[in-house]
Amino acid sequence: AVAGLPQAILRWRERAPLGLRYPRVYPDGARPIYRLGLERRLFEEQLDFLGRHFDVVPLSSIVDSLREGRSLPRRAVAITFDDGYRDNLTEAWPALQARGMPVTVFVTVAAVEGGQSLWWDRLAAAIQAAPAGSATAAIGLDGPPARLDDGPSRVRAFDRIRESWKQQPWDHVRECLTRCEEEWGGDAAAGQLLTPEEVARLAREGCDIGSHTLDHPILSRLGHAEAERQIVESRRTLEDWTGGQVRYFSYPNGKRDDVTSHVGETVRRAGYEGAVSTIEGRVTPRSDPFLLERKGATEGMCMNGEGGVSEALFTLELSGFYDLVLQRRRRDRGIH
Repeated sequence: AVAGLPQAILRWRERAPLGLRYPRVYPDGARPIYRLGLERRLFEEQLDFLGRHFDVVPLSSIVDSLREGRSLPRRAVAITFDDGYRDNLTEAWPALQARGMPVTVFVTVAAVEGGQSLWWDRLAAAIQAAPAGSATAAIGLDGPPARLDDGPSRVRAFDRIRESWKQQPWDHVRECLTRCEEEWGGDAAAGQLLTPEEVARLAREGCDIGSHTLDHPILSRLGHAEAERQIVESRRTLEDWTGGQVRYFSYPNGKRDDVTSHVGETVRRAGYEGAVSTIEGRVTPRSDPFLLERKGATEGMCMNGEGGVSEALFTLELSGFYDLVLQRRRRDRGIH
């Protein structure tokens, strides 16, 4: 059992609700070049821990508590997924259903509709396919070119390119990605994302569906008209697919610099009732319902030496103990 200081801190902060942010849940044993999530076994152990020590609530409960002053259970936590990967349906949803836990899945609409892979998955596939000795020249990478030789060098190159592209205009990123694929090839594994029919199925079965834009651009880097199109049309399309109301929005990348006042106001005007960010932290009475904090859920925040969940470590992470004591200032540059 978890005891001592971590539990005391959980009790101290139990009135501050927590949003958890997942992108993917892999089948056990999966080892992609870009590991954007955790395996199902570990995910289920995390869910069981949350079921014992927290009250898992819909995202709507947290939003309504801010907008309307509704009370929440102690240790309220909302589970969310960004992007719209198919494993949200095949791996995560059955585990959540079995435990009666609500979830919100934010969908990247145009990528789902077109059966495309998201840009970072296409980049990873191209880097994997590149012949040994290839160099990352002329593809928008800041600093000296990187060589693609062994596995570690490709992972390092992927990380550098991904970070560099996130600072560049969306149109330029698309041009660079096309150049990578033309030069190196690569197959970004069609079928990684949900289909429109699967999104509708999730909605029918009780999953809350939200928007993550059309194409996953960083909205602050777009002109006003294009940002509005990404926000408005994604909601309209999802409501056509599901036949229900889409109430919530998730900002791509989701840091403070990614959400201008115009972007936030456009989300409000589009009819959403709230929006989530990737700003690390708990929700407080001062939180903006259209820029809600979340905590990224990872393997590293909970895994013990045997590959299972360390309840002490997971408790310390979820409580914010490390952030408080170490004065940690997380600049999560992840793309979600």
